[in-house]
Amino acid sequence: MPSTRSQGLDLLPFELWERIFSLALPDDLLILARVCLVFRDIGIRIHLRRHGLIEDTFAQSQLHLTSHILRALALKLPAKSFPAHQLVCQVEEPGMYSQLRCVRDIVARSRGLAELSINFGYDLFLYGASREAVMRMFCSIISLLAGRIRGPLVVLSPFHTFTCRPQDVADWKLHQFRFNYPSTLRRLVSLPFRHGTFRDKAMRGDTTTQYHTGHIGHVAKLTQMRSATLRLVPKNESALYRPCSILTFDADDIGYFSPGSERSLARYLGTLLCNMRTPRVTALCLHTVSIDPTLVQRFLADNPAIALVDYDPYHRERRAPHMVVDPPLAHPGLTALHTHALRNAAGKYCMGRLLPSLITSPNLRTVGFHFTGLGPYARDAADLLSDLRCLAARGPMGLCLEFQLSAYIYDNHIPLAREGAFWTRSHDARTVAGVLTCVRRVHVRASSLQGARLMLEWVALLPSVHSVWFDVDTVPVQVAKTREEKHSDEDDFCGEFRAALVHVPAPAITIRIR
Repeated sequence: MPSTRSQGLDLLPFELWERIFSLALPDDLLILARVCLVFRDIGIRIHLRRHGLIEDTFAQSQLHLTSHILRALALKLPAKSFPAHQLVCQVEEPGMYSQLRCVRDIVARSRGLAELSINFGYDLFLYGASREAVMRMFCSIISLLAGRIRGPLVVLSPFHTFTCRPQDVADWKLHQFRFNYPSTLRRLVSLPFRHGTFRDKAMRGDTTTQYHTGHIGHVAKLTQMRSATLRLVPKNESALYRPCSILTFDADDIGYFSPGSERSLARYLGTLLCNMRTPRVTALCLHTVSIDPTLVQRFLADNPAIALVDYDPYHRERRAPHMVVDPPLAHPGLTALHTHALRNAAGKYCMGRLLPSLITSPNLRTVGFHFTGLGPYARDAADLLSDLRCLAARGPMGLCLEFQLSAYIYDNHIPLAREGAFWTRSHDARTVAGVLTCVRRVHVRASSLQGARLMLEWVALLPSVHSVWFDVDTVPVQVAKTREEKHSDEDDFCGEFRAALVHVPAPAITIRIR
């Protein structure tokens, strides 16, 4: 009995079949390739040739495979290893599952692969009935490749950044908007609904996952996926960053990068900043001062489109504050800098030095400082005053200076016993205010009238200010006051406000009390 391979040759010679197949339509080639082995060899070879893929293409270090090529390779993949270091795949309908299975086979045979990019063309969550099978195959590909690095997998999406173990990715249930959901939390999830519980957060759009350290936390659900890129970061000889793998979902949609304050991620922030590929990121928010400032500087230099840098520490760190960015950088796209200060374990304000390294940025227009309470005492304001002195070197640039003072728990209308010790009333603070000729606009957000009064005295000393905006949002107080007493306090403050700013044009003065 003739073999399957020779059945086609019994009718016509090989050369004639090849000539006939060259006249076939593109959609018919892969249909004919399923008839017999001879048709498969001829049809796949002609199909790949039409899409610019020849035998030598598989020997390149960068391999780009479209969905048309993957459909053909899914029928017959060359039985050999691939030397590719970078693989870019375009997976589209029809036959997405078979295309991803082909990608998995290529990844398994590419031992030197360091970067994998898969583009789906549209949101994969909008896929049809076979979405579960497609997503499970995708997760198996990521788990296979990420497992080649002895380190965690850092997941970066437009909604959240977290870590996990590579082997856990195979258990992801993305079709249910879940990651590696730990079974040990089933008891907690079944608890009655309470604010702050696991069930509460899950219903608000979060899901529970397990970090690579074994700790359990909440991450935002992944609700869209049009592309994914996995980058392997091996051990660095200079020890600037730790080995890990980075999985980025929809890199073009990441505009605001805020890695959070999870301790499991803190050790890999430097690696993430040096190796993440987010071409459209325009804002960076850091929540720790422990990161190497040279790595932050490198990230800013590699991303000239960043317009906002925000330093907002979540945890009280014991180490002394230092330069967040070092060496200094004149960033071309930077327009706003914000520094948040909070009290450390010793009761002193902790401020990372962000402004001195970026003060020479040519397009810088807004500088903001955010405090808990009324701000630091004079004895703790050395870093703040040093940052403000840096502004004097810019000249008349039309800078906007923002201050935000959060609320105290006690009565916000009663003058504090130590109010004279706050930084705005110190001799150094008043001296600095007199040299800030670059400040043209001031915006103060305060949660108490007392905080607004302290800032008003200092703002009135600015020599070149042309516009002042005070936004006072008073909070409920412990000492009850009548409505008439509150209105009287507000009227008194408005009178002080206009009397202190007589040199500012009236149309440029705005005060709002709520």
